[in-house]
Amino acid sequence: MVFAVVGLTVYLRLQAQSLPRLRRLGEGAQPPAVLMRTVGGGRFGGMNYSFPFVRFAVDEEGVVFRFPFGTASLGWGDITRAVLMQPMIPVGRGVEFQLPRSQSLIVWAANDICAKILDLCEQHGVEVARRPTFRV
Repeated sequence: MVFAVVGLTVYLRLQAQSLPRLRRLGEGAQPPAVLMRTVGGGRFGGMNYSFPFVRFAVDEEGVVFRFPFGTASLGWGDITRAVLMQPMIPVGRGVEFQLPRSQSLIVWAANDICAKILDLCEQHGVEVARRPTFRV
């Protein structure tokens, strides 16, 4: 049991180090305006976090995921595509943020929240796929 807990802790620490990070402005700078916030599920790599373990925000600079083990932030220019996801169990939807040099990040939320996220992505020049793609 102890070995499993230690192994999971090491895995989460290593994964937190591999999360993509957007370089934010220095201290004293005005924080970007937040366009929307939600709490939901999320996925990065092999770790899937169910509701309500991910705090997600969209601001003027990009998107921010706050996972239990770390924070990922993506600038609009870092996101190559935003894709609507349909989980195998039909309880809401998700948005997958595809990145050129990293594993994709997914936020799981209600249908209307996902539609709003896709609208904001499109407004900031990100290619959007609104046809749901199935995900296990």
